[in-house]
Amino acid sequence: MPEHESAAIELHELAGDYWVAKVESLSPTLIEEVGRRSPDFWTISRTASEISIVSAVNAHPEFTSLEGPWTAFGIVSTLDFALTGILSRCSTLLAEAAISVFAVSTYDTDYFLVRRQSAAAAMDAWRAGGLVI
Repeated sequence: MPEHESAAIELHELAGDYWVAKVESLSPTLIEEVGRRSPDFWTISRTASEISIVSAVNAHPEFTSLEGPWTAFGIVSTLDFALTGILSRCSTLLAEAAISVFAVSTYDTDYFLVRRQSAAAAMDAWRAGGLVI
């Protein structure tokens, strides 16, 4: 039996709306605003071709693209790196319900963002799959 099946996966909904933004560069004022307006969760990802920000900030002059609103859910417990299938199980349940997901992993846990209009259906899909919300 995969390790993720030995205990129930519990998700919690984060308060407020979240947005996925693209920027050309990161200024100290942008980072400060993101941190101030997103007390529960925010993240910045950088690749060779882009910088993306997930946060509660829905507008900023430095944003070049913006998608949202999204509802964010996080796994309640800290996940051991030896666990397998958590991200797959959560996202597969959404895929089977035809719900798009934007997933973010941190050192401790995983987060799932779904379009706000799909949040109730996502919770239903997760509950039907045995997850706790």
